[in-house]
This record gives sequence, C-alpha cells and structure tokens, in this order.
Amino acid sequence: MRKMSRDEYKSKVMEITPSRLHPLLKGVYRTVFPENKSIKTAGHMESVPENLPDKHIRNVVVHPSREEMLTTIPKEGKVAELGVDEGDFSDQIISITEPEKLFLVDEWGTERYGEEKMRKVKKRFDDHTEVSIVRERSEVALNNFEDGFFDLVYIDTTHSYEQTSVELDISQRKVKEDGIIAGHDYCVGNVSRGVPYGVISAVHEFCVRENWQISHLSLETHGYRSFALEKIET
Repeated sequence: MRKMSRDEYKSKVMEITPSRLHPLLKGVYRTVFPENKSIKTAGHMESVPENLPDKHIRNVVVHPSREEMLTTIPKEGKVAELGVDEGDFSDQIISITEPEKLFLVDEWGTERYGEEKMRKVKKRFDDHTEVSIVRERSEVALNNFEDGFFDLVYIDTTHSYEQTSVELDISQRKVKEDGIIAGHDYCVGNVSRGVPYGVISAVHEFCVRENWQISHLSLETHGYRSFALEKIET
C-alpha cells in the first residue's frame, strides 16, 4: 500500500473536519511544517541569552507605534528599508524622517511578494527623487554599500532567526558610528498562521555579542512591534 504524502494526508484531514475548524488546523500544520525553510529549530536558543543584562535595556524608550518611534530618528539621513511590500511604511519613513536618500530593498521574488507589488512600489515613488529601488536580497544589497554609509537600516524581511542575524551583522558595519539598526516584528510569530519568528532571539543575541542596546520599542496592541538598536558607548 502506497504511503500518503504530507499534502495528501493534510487534504484527507481537511475533508473530514468541519470547515469552522480549518483555520485552527492550518495554524497547527504551519507550526509543525513551517513554510519558511529558513526558520531554525529551538536548538539555536543555546546561543541566545535567557535574559538581557541591564546595560542592554536600561535606556529603552517605549512608543505607542513604530510611526511614533520614527520621530526619534534624525532627519535628512541615509536610510535603507529591507523588506518593502507595497511601500506603506516607506511612505511613513519619507514623511516623518525626510531622508536625504531612501533605498527600498526587496527581492519581490515570492508568490505573496512578487512582480505586482514591485510595480506598485515603482509607480508609488516614481516622483520621489530621494528614493532608489533595489531589487535584491537584503544581504547582497547591503554589501554593495560602503561601511558607515547609513544613518538607519530598518529590517522587515523573513523574520527568521538566521536571516535576521545575517542582516544585523551586516548592518552594524553599514551604519555610522552613531547609526541606528531598527526592525519590525519583534514578537514570537504570526499566531493566526502558526508561523514562529526568530527576531527576538536574533536581536538579543546580537546585543550581547556586539555590545548594542535596545534604545526604542513600539508597543502596538496587535503585537507586531518594532525595535531600534544603538551601539553602547565604551
């Protein structure tokens, strides 16, 4: 007798389960079999501090939203936004921080984030001379800039531990001495879809290893919060 594949088994279960329970089953399935292959298992926690020492959080300022957090960013700087989607937050970066230059970095290479969204972004910012669109993987795009180039790098890509760790490591070289590394989805994951995130683990590990501090956090009710990091002065 042929063994059913994972997808066939999933289909059979969905067939015999009431439709009202399908969202719950989908969440469980995605937790056990995550779509993002780069999400690391719990084994990575061995290198992540259980708690952040006081020096990494003592100066943190809490904001009601990431838009409010943007008001603390120096204006007229050079900014990179990694992970753009349709450019909604890019608009906020422009209106609030008035950047000298804003680089919108996104691969737009998946079914969910693809060609159509890239075209929308191009059309949306066509008359913004300060905006450059970079269609590339975040780590590749960042490495094309000289060290110490940016005032702010904002990370909002896969939210996996591995990818976030790579982006943090490169970003610390690409921002100025007093530059800021910030990012979105400082949370445990997308609960409704059953997708775990590794942002918190990557951020805490980076802060301890490289001597950075969490300087700002947003506290939105929906739980998808943002962080900002600054180098600890020695």
